[in-house]
Amino acid sequence: MAKFVFQQNYDANGANIVANGQQGASTLLKYSFKKGDIFDGEKIVIGYGKEAGSANKYAVNITTPSALNLDGTNYNGQGVFSIPDNIVIDQSLLPTQVNQTFLQKHKNHLLIAGALVLGYFAYKKFNK
Repeated sequence: MAKFVFQQNYDANGANIVANGQQGASTLLKYSFKKGDIFDGEKIVIGYGKEAGSANKYAVNITTPSALNLDGTNYNGQGVFSIPDNIVIDQSLLPTQVNQTFLQKHKNHLLIAGALVLGYFAYKKFNK
């Protein structure tokens, strides 16, 4: 299973996991995913292109450790949600921060610190 990162907030409907050979009906569940959440998932094909050269359509099955029933009560168990491919991105495809230099990684913090130092000196100079 790969790790997938959500690119936007997404409310999904899904079902519980029913193991092979186990009896029982599946329960409808819901889950609110937030931008930046990371979950294990599996990319699946949901449609094939009808014309030659057209792209296949994909979805990602995300397994969550918990979920909510449709009435809003907590469901005690795992849930499986089918998420459109354009909502999530494979974490291995994201650029890593390991290759960034210290200045690239902390540019905003350094700019804020510089502004505070300049503000302090301006206050001392004009407060006389």
